[in-house]
Amino acid sequence: MPSLGRTLQDLDPGHLRIIAELWGIDPPRVAGPEAGATLAGQMLEPGLAVEVAQSLPVASSEALAFLLGRGGRTALAELGLRFGPLRIVGPGRRDREQPWRHSPAALEGLWYRGLIGLGFYETPTGPQEFAFIPDDLLEALRPLSPPATGPASPSSPPDSILEAGGGADDAATLLAALRRRPARGESLTPDRTRHLERFLIHPASLGLLVTLLRDLAVLIPAPLRPDPTRARELLAATRSSVEWRLLEAWRRTSANDLAGVPGLAPPKGDWPNDPITSRDALQALLVEWPARQWYSLEGLVTSVRERHPAFLRPGGDFDSWYLLDPVTGRFLRGLDHWDRVDGAFLRYAMTGPLHWFGGADLGLSEGGSQPTHLRLRIASDEGDAPTEDVETSQPPPARISPDGRVLFPAHSSLAHRYQVARFANWTHRDPRGYGYRITPRGLAAAASQGLDARRVMALVETASRRPIPATLRKGIERWAERGVEASLENLLILRVQDPATLRRLRSDPSTGRFLEEILGPTSARVRSRDWEALLAAAARHGLLIEPPEEP
Repeated sequence: MPSLGRTLQDLDPGHLRIIAELWGIDPPRVAGPEAGATLAGQMLEPGLAVEVAQSLPVASSEALAFLLGRGGRTALAELGLRFGPLRIVGPGRRDREQPWRHSPAALEGLWYRGLIGLGFYETPTGPQEFAFIPDDLLEALRPLSPPATGPASPSSPPDSILEAGGGADDAATLLAALRRRPARGESLTPDRTRHLERFLIHPASLGLLVTLLRDLAVLIPAPLRPDPTRARELLAATRSSVEWRLLEAWRRTSANDLAGVPGLAPPKGDWPNDPITSRDALQALLVEWPARQWYSLEGLVTSVRERHPAFLRPGGDFDSWYLLDPVTGRFLRGLDHWDRVDGAFLRYAMTGPLHWFGGADLGLSEGGSQPTHLRLRIASDEGDAPTEDVETSQPPPARISPDGRVLFPAHSSLAHRYQVARFANWTHRDPRGYGYRITPRGLAAAASQGLDARRVMALVETASRRPIPATLRKGIERWAERGVEASLENLLILRVQDPATLRRLRSDPSTGRFLEEILGPTSARVRSRDWEALLAAAARHGLLIEPPEEP
């Protein structure tokens, strides 16, 4: 920061006379740059600065103590939020009104005494105007500096831990799904999204994951599908490496995290922030929190509000962002809504992308379902790389059953699961791993991707690290020779009380097309996928049909 003499050089002679009066010293008798230097020399006489500071009005004294506690420099907008605005008027009006004599506001009491200067400095959200105490004056005031305070106090470990990560496994799942059946457009349909979310560790990450894999050119449009070479290279790496690449892609993506915060909406569809600038501001906060140490999540959010309330706002402006509560339609403007906007952004980023992609562990209190604690795995003194150990043990193999079931345990090979999931039918995902089944439909999917029966068996044996069961081998070879020999269908039975009712349904084209087979005078088969359409068509003819019971 500039020296006191350099700071005073930017002030007009009238302001210098005011400073001299309030300090009880003679005004400088020289003009030009020498005036500021002369006055600075008098102000820096031993003990004088402390004496002046101790005689400040209460509000100004509190503002000075805050500045001293922050190392002598704070964004002017943040000071204005805490202590009221700094009103600077021109020399003529200043000399007429003499505001320094009439209970000036907290910051004006410092300004007219020359205790602070103003200057622009670069921040993660762009250039901002700061108030600062000149370096040599800061040294003179050091006896008044309060003890340094950290951003937040560490907490005891939580009752249970949600380990960071999962993004690598979800990436493998998504890539396998799109390799098997590419999306027609450049994004996933709602139906496809709902189906995929069942097999993801972090369902809420799906939209962002698509964006990040596109940014990395691992997914290519259109249709939306994996680039085979890049997908293979990505999934050949360790989980921590894959998630580190996703974390780095998140830091640079144009996807806006404010759009992921529940309870926020832009009134005209345009979000007010720059996504990368917002993440840079978050990163500037993270370096204050040592890795491997547990913190209360709400403690961190409260600490940010107390220390850096304007971290997300270029220029510290809390009134220019027009955001809505989509439920009530109310605008969320001003510092009063900090927790709903800025605090909610912090919670989303830390418990969402930062956790999904390996940057932070989360903790739960006993019996709770929402995260209450956070432990960073990102260490600023280690090049911002994740702090987890490099994976050295061989991942567990897949388990293949003679009946065609394939189970990939948790932490199994991403690349092997991706290859098998390209063609096997997906059955389930749970904390133990991922379940698949080899079926004729899956083998047909393999064939459509250029994988013959021999290649399918080789992929399964590679994943399991053992020969494929003889009965399963026989089934795959038999399919290769004869195709589908048997299949199961989901069907429903329609029963009516009066045969005339069934005849009427059968004769009308709008309902008859859903009757797969007439089983008798009062019953017929209906495909499971058609029952809702049959109910709607019958209702339009005045007949209400009882739907099937929920399973």
